[in-house]
Amino acid sequence: MDGGDGSVDLSFSWNGVTGATGYHVLHSPAPAFGAAVDVTGRTAGPTSLTVNDGAATTPPVTFFQVRAVNACSQEGP
Repeated sequence: MDGGDGSVDLSFSWNGVTGATGYHVLHSPAPAFGAAVDVTGRTAGPTSLTVNDGAATTPPVTFFQVRAVNACSQEGP
């Protein structure tokens, strides 16, 4: 989505998971999500995330994964 100033935002949305209190959106240059994993963003309940000017700050080949987080701060795919 165009940020209006020439920047391009990245927008994500996903289906909610029963019992989730939030979500972590992760990104990695490799599909296996090995050692090089970074947090793109965190949410506290909503099932969407927008990264302002994300296209400029994210490597050109990037894989994303959303993990649900429960009330004990444990996450899973």
